[in-house]
Amino acid sequence: MEALHKTLERCPSPEDYGTNYALLHSALKDYAQSIFYMPKATQGLIDENALAILKLLDPSQDTLAFLFVINIALAQKEVSKEVLDKVVLFLCSFDVCQVRYAGAAFSALLTKIASESLFPPVVTINLLVEAMVRLEPSGTMFTNLHLPLAKLVYDCGDFDLAARVLDSDILFYPSTANTKESRPLCEPGLPPYVFMSTKTGLTSLVTASVVLEYNLVRSLIYISAHDWAKAYSALEQIVTHPCKDKSVSKIMIDAHKRWLLVSLLHTGKNPDSPPITSRSALNVYHNKNRPYLVVADHFDTDNVIQFADACQEHTQMWRADATESLIDQVMMAYQKWRIINLKNIYVCLSLSQVRRATLDAVTRQPLPTNAALVVMLQEMVDSGMLKAIIAPEENDPDTEGSLLFTQSSQWSSEKEFGDTISRTVQSIKDLGQQYRLVDERLSSNADYVRHLAHNKKRSESEKELDPTLGFESQVEDEDLMTGIVVHS
Repeated sequence: MEALHKTLERCPSPEDYGTNYALLHSALKDYAQSIFYMPKATQGLIDENALAILKLLDPSQDTLAFLFVINIALAQKEVSKEVLDKVVLFLCSFDVCQVRYAGAAFSALLTKIASESLFPPVVTINLLVEAMVRLEPSGTMFTNLHLPLAKLVYDCGDFDLAARVLDSDILFYPSTANTKESRPLCEPGLPPYVFMSTKTGLTSLVTASVVLEYNLVRSLIYISAHDWAKAYSALEQIVTHPCKDKSVSKIMIDAHKRWLLVSLLHTGKNPDSPPITSRSALNVYHNKNRPYLVVADHFDTDNVIQFADACQEHTQMWRADATESLIDQVMMAYQKWRIINLKNIYVCLSLSQVRRATLDAVTRQPLPTNAALVVMLQEMVDSGMLKAIIAPEENDPDTEGSLLFTQSSQWSSEKEFGDTISRTVQSIKDLGQQYRLVDERLSSNADYVRHLAHNKKRSESEKELDPTLGFESQVEDEDLMTGIVVHS
């Protein structure tokens, strides 16, 4: 037992290798091999004494050994509370470099936690988020754990728990393509797609349907929280998902329905289709989702009768599509956005004028009293939807008052302005780095290179047929005094 403990504790320390990452890489690789390919007899000994061994190991220093023993302990028929406590300790303190050399084992542990009821849902979500963020802090790499996590969050209903993962912008997806990166796995500063790969085992390949479903579940989470901006963004990623020929999936069609409705709640107007939406997808959306398009068309008008009719004409469809609650919210938002749009014409107007100028889409009538209007206006102001000052009569809210639209100010002080500038500069730097990583990733993808070559050839052919097609792309600058200058 003592000899086994010494074997498990022999993990190479980065302090012994300094910046010689090649030697550290070799040492960690050999150590991982010795741990995870132990003789069956030795593994049996560990199985019998798993908890005792875990008590002797430090998860932050002996990460590989700790992981190996934990997986053996969790394979037992009955798992004790003490072992589960060790799992929590491990996921909160593991060495992020060491687990790159045992990616399959680490991924198996997280998958087991996500799929089995070892912990209460809230604890499970917290553990998965903690592990995923510690492993890849930028959150730009999609893994096979993203969808299970999103489903757990949606079922749990506590949406803030996983915001650090769900709110991250995904830039990279698992691939079997080789990267140009030749640096060792233990070297700092590696792009996430190098160590979070199928080769290291920290993730497995994902299909397009998994990515689509993940964004759909995210959107449902945000819709439940009435976070229309994030829901709109998540749905837009589905609507614009690349598709070959006419292979537009049902998830994409369903997402487009919700995207239209969420856009009305988020921006108050019928959205333009993103320019990167494929032509085949647009055709399918327009054919399949016509009733939703009609609702969106009428929302941005003052004709409450046509809008209400469009909402109430296809109630069976809304129910079948599970969009009935969204339609109801869109109807309730109709009058609110009519009020917000009044700021384009007025600076201040009386509450009675506001009541007469806007109609409730549910009743198709103005609100019955100024008091009812004040309640709605106050809710809009409190939520940040409306920037205005409500000035009712002090003693009797049902008498004449006024609504004063105010200009929203982004900064309340010079310090806040300076902080915003600093964050913007940092964001630009981060975007530049991310752009370089994405460009490098795509340039090594043979399919993408062929796609670019095909597009270039097609554009050249179209230009030969119509020489004016390339005019806009040739215009680089404009001199207001001399006109357009074209640089060849």
